[in-house]
Amino acid sequence: MDISIILDTMMVLFGIMALGYGANKAGILDEVSNGRISRLVLSITTPLMIIKAVFSESLTGDKSEVVTIFLLGLGMYAILPLFSRIAVRLLRVKPDDSGTYEMMLIFANTSFIGYPIMKSLFGDWAVFYSSILNMPFNFLVFTYGVYLVSRGSKDSLRFGFREILNPGVVASLVALILYFTGIRLPSGIISIMSLVGDTTVPLSMLTIGSSLALIPVKDLFREPRLYVLSVIKLLIMPSVCYVLLSIVLKDQFLVNMITINVGLPAGTMTVMISSQYNGNTRMASIGVFITTLASVATLPLIAYLFMS
Repeated sequence: MDISIILDTMMVLFGIMALGYGANKAGILDEVSNGRISRLVLSITTPLMIIKAVFSESLTGDKSEVVTIFLLGLGMYAILPLFSRIAVRLLRVKPDDSGTYEMMLIFANTSFIGYPIMKSLFGDWAVFYSSILNMPFNFLVFTYGVYLVSRGSKDSLRFGFREILNPGVVASLVALILYFTGIRLPSGIISIMSLVGDTTVPLSMLTIGSSLALIPVKDLFREPRLYVLSVIKLLIMPSVCYVLLSIVLKDQFLVNMITINVGLPAGTMTVMISSQYNGNTRMASIGVFITTLASVATLPLIAYLFMS
């Protein structure tokens, strides 16, 4: 992979984030509009982008590769909780906050940053593969993720199939059915999915930039352990992942795709679940902020070290 490609991609994404930040400061975007755009992205544009990816001309017809990616996803989400538990213990995080720290290490921002990066770097077909890799995410975040956050509170575990079977999961399942059956949708429908799905990248970045503008700068220095967590999340984890995968996998694209997914910043689901289950929402928000901002530098660095 040419390092200039990922540098250019991250600069473009960072530029759109900066526009979102400025729009918030100018009063054009606010917390309410952020929430509405987020729902639009998660419920409509991202699902359409995933489904449309099935009809990409670059998508291979090798069905076994999709099965392999799904199995790799299961393995990835089996190992990440174990790694995060060890890392958080080494950080000596307070018991009440340890679950939130573990969540930030396990669950990355796949929808708002991961899919846009995959689309920008590799094309539509990589979005489909990445969605398959992350299918276990949705089940795990609403089961184990809720457990991690609520174990330090009095809230009971409240989740169901409605949360697990969200639009992203449904879109991935529909994409799988279309892929394996070979069903071809009318060109008009594909064009609609393409036009709407392509808005995912700018809308996601604008929303992230606007959300970052809501966090006071002084709060960024109150949780020093979060900076150590960022190093673990954005540098150590993807580096270890790349080395191990390079030993067991021959397909360089799969190695690169999984490494990038592991090296993504902490996901916004940590904040949402922390808020719902009385976790440390402020700390989760700062963690997402710091890792998101740092990823502008770390993702190109990882690409330079391992993928150039």
